[in-house]
Formats: sequence, structure tokens, C-alpha cells
Amino acid sequence: MTIKTETVEMKTAERTWRINIEMLTDPMVTAHRETLRTANGEVISKEQKGDTQRSVSESGMGLIEVPGTTAKLTLGQLVSALVSATNVWSEEDAASLAATNSSP
Repeated sequence: MTIKTETVEMKTAERTWRINIEMLTDPMVTAHRETLRTANGEVISKEQKGDTQRSVSESGMGLIEVPGTTAKLTLGQLVSALVSATNVWSEEDAASLAATNSSP
């Protein structure tokens, strides 16, 4: 971007993602990228950039590298891991709610 005679570099990074997983016979993953921010967190744009959607069978991705590790997963394994994590969180939330409701 050029302002008068000064050139300023702007670095941007997407920080807001919403992922939906529909547990069908062939699980469907939909990713929504909704907010574009600068590297320091300022919102540049709130427009929705469109959804990206794939079923596990049609993704054709093979193995997905997990950044910062040597791990590689299929999309199906990634979906299964997320489902397992949310099951644990659901049980923790239910136990916490039960404990809160049973205290005097």
C-alpha cells in the first residue's frame, strides 16, 4: 500500500475459522473463514470468504501433515480425533454441571 510517498508493508493473517463436521455415513467437513485480521489482531474485513466443503471420501487428500510434528493423518482420522475430543469435553461439561447443581 502506498500512502503519499511512503510505502507501508501490511501482513495479514486469517484468525477466525469455524469448522462444522456432519457425522454422516461419509462425514462432511465444512470450513468457514470469516474474519481477516492484521498480524497484530486488527480487523481488516468481516466479509465471509465462502465455505469450503468436502466429504471424507471425496477429499482425495491422502495424508495431511500436522505442522510442527512428524505426524500425518488422513482426513477421516482427523475427524475421528476431533469427535473423540468433543466426546471427552461433553463428559467433562456434564460432570461439572452435575457438581455445580449438587453443591449447597
